[in-house]
Amino acid sequence: MKKGIPVLTILSLLALAISIYPVYAATVISPATSGTVAGTASVLNASQTTLNGLVNCTFYTQSADTANSSWANLGFIANISANMSSLNMSFNSNVIEDDNSYIFNATCRNSANAQSTQVTTTSVTVDNTVPSAPTSLSPVNNNVNGTTAAKDFTATVTNGQTTQCNLIIAKDSPNLDNSDAYGYSAAAATYSAANCTGSRTFTRNELGRWYWRIQASDGTNYTNSSVFRIDIDQAGAGGPVGGIPPQAQQRAGFTAFLDRISAFIRNLFRR
Repeated sequence: MKKGIPVLTILSLLALAISIYPVYAATVISPATSGTVAGTASVLNASQTTLNGLVNCTFYTQSADTANSSWANLGFIANISANMSSLNMSFNSNVIEDDNSYIFNATCRNSANAQSTQVTTTSVTVDNTVPSAPTSLSPVNNNVNGTTAAKDFTATVTNGQTTQCNLIIAKDSPNLDNSDAYGYSAAAATYSAANCTGSRTFTRNELGRWYWRIQASDGTNYTNSSVFRIDIDQAGAGGPVGGIPPQAQQRAGFTAFLDRISAFIRNLFRR
């Protein structure tokens, strides 16, 4: 039978460890919360006034929206003087994707190997590029859709430049520049790897000519694809066939029935 370690003993060891390696709070001065980072020489700065004899700092960053969803090491900087209370370094921000939700972290130590807490700044924007226009749109331009009420609209985007995408669609609005156009929508599409997929469900009253495009965004900038056209000539389940309203279909069926009766009577008198 294994014996457990008394809780009091664990607490005593923890207190001893803290007394040997005290923890202090560092402050990330640059980049500031909600600040912007750009260029090949972006400044990183960490300040520590209570950690005497600052020796070094390591900077990290991450953004859940990008490929840098785990902490990425941006660099290590050593102190050049025992009296310094802050450390500065620069890094090439082009090595990480553009986004507007980065967190920056600094972990610092002094000559006694005391470590500061991992203090962060949040909501930092990295802005170096503009997304390329989405390509390989589907369905193809001037497509006629007569099969289903729900329709997917897809495009390919440049993964390293994109963190989100949108489907913009409207009826009878070739330039998609009128948000008051019938059925106008600029809704978030599903973004995965290099693919964007948006969906639109058309009702029986929405037959006609629609225009759409996919928009790629990096959280700060966006780029639109070309505008494509799709003709909706048949709604899906429960909708009219071939764009003919149900009442018109009923009238047409009744008229055809009367025509058959008339033809039958005429044939009787010809005998």
